[in-house]
Amino acid sequence: MLDPVTAIGLIASASQLAEAAVTIVMNLNTHYQRVRNADTRSADLRKELTVLADALSDAQDLFERNPELLERSSITNVFEEIRPLLHTLLLRTTPKETKGFRKLLWPFKENENSEILSKIERFKENLSIFLDITQG
Repeated sequence: MLDPVTAIGLIASASQLAEAAVTIVMNLNTHYQRVRNADTRSADLRKELTVLADALSDAQDLFERNPELLERSSITNVFEEIRPLLHTLLLRTTPKETKGFRKLLWPFKENENSEILSKIERFKENLSIFLDITQG
């Protein structure tokens, strides 16, 4: 059985990841409004991050209602898979990183946008599979 401290830590982890995704979306929205020629992929990135934040929030709600689901160790791996990406996105979209000349440029190159979208999609699929298995 999963000890209560670990369970609370995993629930908090889902909450922190969702919060990071929301912050990144807000930062990107602010930055997008200032950049005249932001790549069209930027809209996709903001949309996918919004969906990701919703999925993480749903996962947090599920775990709070059913803490026994946290006993499955694979959920930790699923969360740890996305944490470094969200951390990098958060750092690169903070207001201090988009000041001066940089505020006129989208913070990610087109190939980076594609790679980020791919990683987010893979994470969402893994999270969905985990949730389907635990609920089914």
